Amino acid sequence: MAGIIIVYRTDDQDFIRDYWRRIFDLKRIRTIWFLPILLLYPVTVLLTFLITGIALDASPLFEILRNLGLLVTTLIFVFIFGPFSEELGWRDYALDWLQARYSAFVSSVILGIIWWAWHLPLLAGPGSFLHQNGTDPVFLGSYLYVVVIYSVLFTWVYDNNARSVLAIILLHFSINLTSRIFVMPPDIFTYNSFILLGVLVFVVWRYGAKHLVRH
Repeated sequence: MAGIIIVYRTDDQDFIRDYWRRIFDLKRIRTIWFLPILLLYPVTVLLTFLITGIALDASPLFEILRNLGLLVTTLIFVFIFGPFSEELGWRDYALDWLQARYSAFVSSVILGIIWWAWHLPLLAGPGSFLHQNGTDPVFLGSYLYVVVIYSVLFTWVYDNNARSVLAIILLHFSINLTSRIFVMPPDIFTYNSFILLGVLVFVVWRYGAKHLVRH
């Protein structure tokens, strides 16, 4: 909501039209990029379970699939409360502002730290992932490191798809939905973070830290 208010306060009609086009224009997303957008996080989760040898707990998925009403409600809830509502501000406004001043990598790290801090109130929310894991400093540090990794990967997808916010909404949705339907025990969270770090290192090496785009 804050992002929308700031955008409209500019009173720049071209800027406002561009803002909404980047949210709804599917054509901005290059076809090949639907693979990392939709599958990047689910694949890292599956790799985590394979590496650790811990049985994958998909009971939430089966419970959702048995109940059509629950399925629809879950999809709508996961889409709106997180991916859609957050990205209208984070990637649709704040990221562009930062990238006008810093490199893509530095902008992502700054935004990632802010994004992490924004999630901290969930510590008080019963049922949330953060609440379940408590205020352990090691966990909170690991969570910061993972959120910053996500932030860099989000920028990578965003900058390679004509600044498509829709691409980021779908990527964010894929992460949140996967987290909801496949239960990852806290003790293997670190393994998943190392896999994500490997993806990050490859992306920065391949695309460069300055723009995260191959020219």
